[in-house]
Amino acid sequence: SDCVKKSWNDPLTRKKRLAALDSILIRHAITQYAMDGTEISQYKSVSEAARQTGTHKASLLAHLHGKNKTAGGFLWKRTITP
Repeated sequence: SDCVKKSWNDPLTRKKRLAALDSILIRHAITQYAMDGTEISQYKSVSEAARQTGTHKASLLAHLHGKNKTAGGFLWKRTITP
């Protein structure tokens, strides 16, 4: 419907969606992998990974939620900490 299309394209609604995703994953460490599965680096947070790699945070979050196959040309996984 038109209402749904407008809400997805509305920048304010988009910010709210990204903030909700941030609240879920922002504090989780993540690991960066090459396309062949080789571990490249670990980061303390999604924000840190985005800053250091130049990958958009929204792209990283979408990938971690299974919406994209890659983010910034790499594979990413949440790092499980004991």
